[in-house]
Amino acid sequence: MSSRRTLAVALFLGCLAAALSGCAADPGSGSSQPPAASPNSSETGEAAAAPTSPSERCGDTGVDSSAMWLPVGDARFDVGVAGEGTTTAIFAHQRNQDACGFWPYASTLAEQGVQVLLVNSCGYGETECPRDANHVVDDGADAILAAAEWARQNGAERVVAVGASMGGTTAIVAGGRDGSAGLLDGVVDLSGPLSFRGYDSLDDAPALTAPLLLAVAPGDTSVGAAELQQLADATASDDVTVIDDGVGHGWAMLTTGTGFNDFADRVTTFITG
Repeated sequence: MSSRRTLAVALFLGCLAAALSGCAADPGSGSSQPPAASPNSSETGEAAAAPTSPSERCGDTGVDSSAMWLPVGDARFDVGVAGEGTTTAIFAHQRNQDACGFWPYASTLAEQGVQVLLVNSCGYGETECPRDANHVVDDGADAILAAAEWARQNGAERVVAVGASMGGTTAIVAGGRDGSAGLLDGVVDLSGPLSFRGYDSLDDAPALTAPLLLAVAPGDTSVGAAELQQLADATASDDVTVIDDGVGHGWAMLTTGTGFNDFADRVTTFITG
């Protein structure tokens, strides 16, 4: 493992079962936060109903949440919102599940004063995209940057993108497109392949300047430590941590089977700065 940063912080454990079981929709308790973005309007001029909140779709973790429409070009993204604070974490999910897979971990961040935005990619949740899912990385990267801009406009002083598997690839591409603009203060890539459905993250990596946390478990068939090091070397970032001794794939790297692990603590520290 090569590291340029030492990361450690205590993390509240909870609600692991939802991440591992596929996040069956259970009714959430309490009132949810009102969405703070303007939804698209229907042809009659009436505001479209907001998407289903993570609390309702993903399971009740005891954290109130809402959801909003985030317009990006001709698409509108279903984005879950929870927590309040000047730090925002934007989550990009992996292929086998929508943003619910990140909800148990994200909700613990919300309890710690981090605002979390859970972006459902094209073809997932209630997101509506005019193009097919082969563009999930391309459109998803634009959605991450749109979410980051929304967060900045609503008071965020620190914004970090966190992606798992295909979401990790998407987060890297978003970081490259952001370049030195400064919408993103950091990018976390949990076992994201260098290329997904023909979209190569190495094309965007040279413009990426934000601090990076890249992680993979030994034997992962989607990406290897050497590939992540290649990605790290291709970026313009001078603050990169590559972890090659993780366990599991994507967001499973955060869990122990009964809660969240020490690696999750490191990710939390990276997010909060």
